[in-house]
Amino acid sequence: MDKGGGFLFTCSGGRPGRRRGEMVYFNDKPLPCPDGATLLEILKLAGREPALTVVLLDGKFVPASDYRSLAPADGARVTAKDLPGGG
Repeated sequence: MDKGGGFLFTCSGGRPGRRRGEMVYFNDKPLPCPDGATLLEILKLAGREPALTVVLLDGKFVPASDYRSLAPADGARVTAKDLPGGG
């Protein structure tokens, strides 16, 4: 599964094309979200494991500790990259 690279994820109840609230760009794809959607909520909707994801918001690194409280503004660009696993 392409985790956010090629799918349109909606924060508006799973109805693509129905815009309520704000629009952010998740990995360069439009993502309609309700007002106040946090990075944590956006990552979960996109099928990402927040603890294993690095996020840039408008090109700036966001610490994982801020995912729960930080809500991107309308038009924000969210770039998410999976941390490499291994061991």
